[in-house]
Amino acid sequence: MRAPSGPTAVRAWPHRSSRRSAPRTCSPLPTSASSRSPWRNCWHATPTPSSCCTPTAPGRRSSRRCWTSPAPRICARSGTTRSTCSCSTSPNRPRPWSWTAWSAWRPTSRASDAVPQDSPVQDRITWYWNQHAPAYQRFQEQRLAHPDYDAAWTRVWRDALPDDAETVLDVGTGTGHAALTIAALGRRVRGIDIAPAMLDYARDNARRRGLDITFVQGDAVRPEVRGGPFDALVSRYLLWTLPDVDTALRDWRRLLRPGGRLAVVDAPWHAGGMRHSDTDPRAHAYDAEARRALALAEADDIAAWRERILAAGFTDVESTPLTELFELDGVHGVATDHHRTLQHLITAQNPGAP
Repeated sequence: MRAPSGPTAVRAWPHRSSRRSAPRTCSPLPTSASSRSPWRNCWHATPTPSSCCTPTAPGRRSSRRCWTSPAPRICARSGTTRSTCSCSTSPNRPRPWSWTAWSAWRPTSRASDAVPQDSPVQDRITWYWNQHAPAYQRFQEQRLAHPDYDAAWTRVWRDALPDDAETVLDVGTGTGHAALTIAALGRRVRGIDIAPAMLDYARDNARRRGLDITFVQGDAVRPEVRGGPFDALVSRYLLWTLPDVDTALRDWRRLLRPGGRLAVVDAPWHAGGMRHSDTDPRAHAYDAEARRALALAEADDIAAWRERILAAGFTDVESTPLTELFELDGVHGVATDHHRTLQHLITAQNPGAP
């Protein structure tokens, strides 16, 4: 289905229509290495014009998210190569996207938010997690609504962290799942993630639970955060998504104090190769090029994680199968287009300066 032409495009959601303003021409995107994210947030509590968003109606409280494509686009009017941006307006926050709704209307316009196939791998991955944030948030909330899941994750992180680990950095925090659980154990937690849409939910989750957690946007491969060195660094479902695992692990050691603890939860989710249906957004973001760039995306065994952690200079590397979570997944099911996989907790020590 092609997007309607004209000044506005109406998305054919299964449950409602959502009106989006036409793309505006913007200045070219920065080319610096630090400008990796294809998103720019512009949340406004009151109607305020911006370079990419049209003003809302007077007196209307709204939240507006602008984003730019990470790859140059062709300006329809002038034919010049420029970056384009689009804006979506909704009351208070963007309406959560479901995977079903996403696949029901897949825009084909060059100036749309279709996955930028000609952009760098990291930009496509960031794009995907920004788009997927609402659905991911809903699934995590459903999980934590089950007391048995909440209790199981509490045990995982309590056992993973030594008693003297007061400061913890959660890398690739997403919507804050691990950070929330660890903060509830009385630790001081900072979370970092490259996807601003995920961080919006993480901050809201912490606020609703009355937890004091600092969330910052940044690259998990070369995180730049204040408050270090940390007593512990954790990540959940992250390493398989990184294009440069080895650089990330070496840089994580820099953020840990000597003797600090690394605790990673992950799994060989795609052993034997990624297989996605046409309705799964991952099929477009995690294409063949992306899969080749991700060292652990299609690893067959958790040993691949242990080997890379050891190669980065960590010591005392141990892995523990999380059988309780595996059994709970059998009872409650897993996310759409996923299959039940045994997860592992991998712990290691930072022996000293890298």
